[in-house]
Amino acid sequence: LFSLYSPLLDAGPWVAQRLRRLISWSFANAWPRVRCKSREAMYSDRFPSALAPLEFVTIEWGQDQFERELRKRRSNMVPPGQITAYEVLCHLEDVWDYHRWHGRFAIVRVPRDIKAMAAGTPVESAKLLYVDMVSGLWGPLVGPGSTHWRRPPYGFPAFFCVPINDGAIMWLRWEKADELRVCYVNSPDFGET
Repeated sequence: LFSLYSPLLDAGPWVAQRLRRLISWSFANAWPRVRCKSREAMYSDRFPSALAPLEFVTIEWGQDQFERELRKRRSNMVPPGQITAYEVLCHLEDVWDYHRWHGRFAIVRVPRDIKAMAAGTPVESAKLLYVDMVSGLWGPLVGPGSTHWRRPPYGFPAFFCVPINDGAIMWLRWEKADELRVCYVNSPDFGET
């Protein structure tokens, strides 16, 4: 702020010029109270192992645990700041049983030959496929960073979106380590504005 009005004071009458010199003198004398510390000196008490406000958290028990950790850490942040990196380990590649319906589906890696044939489709950038052998439905698992991601219905925070081959959309929420929750919408124009 001082740098904005100091040229105006310099261009003004002698009283304004003296005022600018007085303000500059007070800034120069007050400045020694500001201390510059090294990273080690600043953070060594709070972070003795890393000497920096950096922490890595591994989530292994599902999206529910991940959301609880986020809520807990959000309200316990200590200034001047902290960086927390979350690693979410989800072992999805498996055969899954539906809980309320009879049936199974599999989540498998995308085979190389299918990936090569799928240029320009959501399968091209996906690493995993949803496959239901009984109904013949399949689709790639895409994350929120994908251009093929569709926003899930309100109240269903999902990790993956699956554009199904028949035009439907499905979202997967990794609730716990051994539980996936599925939200299926049969309409291909869901969420379009």
